[in-house]
Amino acid sequence: MKEVPNKNMHKKPWFGFTEDKVFGEVMSNKEFCKHVLQGILPELAIEDIYFPHKQEEINDPEHYNQKDVRLDILVEDYNHNLYNIEVQTTDTDDIARRMRYYAAKADQRYTLKKGSTYRNLKNVYIIFLCSFNLVEKKPIKSKYLTINSDDQTDVLQDGLTKIIINSMEFLVEMKRKLCLI
Repeated sequence: MKEVPNKNMHKKPWFGFTEDKVFGEVMSNKEFCKHVLQGILPELAIEDIYFPHKQEEINDPEHYNQKDVRLDILVEDYNHNLYNIEVQTTDTDDIARRMRYYAAKADQRYTLKKGSTYRNLKNVYIIFLCSFNLVEKKPIKSKYLTINSDDQTDVLQDGLTKIIINSMEFLVEMKRKLCLI
């Protein structure tokens, strides 16, 4: 009896939303990217965005020993707010410092022209979509601003917002809600 070849052997593996190329292609869709941003930042009225840049590399050839970064998605809205959206699938225990570095690189490259005053710095939103629990029992969305440690109602208006989306907590919450049905 002749063996029938398995058709599934030659199928290419499916990659999900968190795979770099898939994420880049999906988020390159201007309308979809705007929809995601508006969902993450409902308090902002994002009128429209310019076309998103995927895998945007920021390096400084004059300082070759500095660490370069490659931003998953970098996009600017019509109000000149700058958004960096990253997918993090591995907890390397350095997310906060990574966010700080990405914000500094984005500021250095994209927000202030020579001769401009610091008032002209663009608002920068660093958004990390994490496929793991950064810290147990954290909310689905955590938003970080620069605050006065002695008076947490005193927010320093530096234009930098860091957001972590905890997708694992989202799944836990969805399972909990489904169990109530």
